[in-house]
Amino acid sequence: MGPKELIHLGGVINNTVFYCFNTPGQIAIANSLDQIHHKDYSVRTDANGTKVDQSFVEDTQFFFESTRDYITEALNEMALPMKPLKAQGGYFIMADISECEPLIPDVYKDSHDYEDSDTKDPVNKYRLDMPDGRVPLDLAFCRWMAVEHGVAMMPNSFFYAVNSPTTSDKFVRLAICKDRVSTEKCVQRMKDIKV
Repeated sequence: MGPKELIHLGGVINNTVFYCFNTPGQIAIANSLDQIHHKDYSVRTDANGTKVDQSFVEDTQFFFESTRDYITEALNEMALPMKPLKAQGGYFIMADISECEPLIPDVYKDSHDYEDSDTKDPVNKYRLDMPDGRVPLDLAFCRWMAVEHGVAMMPNSFFYAVNSPTTSDKFVRLAICKDRVSTEKCVQRMKDIKV
């Protein structure tokens, strides 16, 4: 918040720092990259109880893979009919939510204005529609999960080009890069959903 001319200039500067990084910052990042393979970053205990020294890269890979496997196993076991797709890399896993459609209240599927306007101010929303004019299933699902179950996910339909012939609204993204405690809370909330 502030004067329009400062906010505009701040936005211009903020947008350019991603590709116009200063020279001292570039050198600092380059020097830190030399350290990411050193084995003194962390120590974990493997399945046999042996201590394993890990580099930053190994620690991050282990964290992402173990979180991916934990969420995938949990989704496969819970009553909520989400079908995870096996991910080989990245910060997210995808899950097919097409079998969840009957569980989503119509208020999320029928309109972008799903809030009770008598009790609170409406949230400013991204009003994406499918080519046939309906609210995307994945967006309705994500809104239902966030509002009624306290679990945030990302609708995959947000990532298709406008008028793409391959647009789908059957998948959501679940982060595997969040801390384990938050991930376990979200998984438990999904397990608690009555189907």
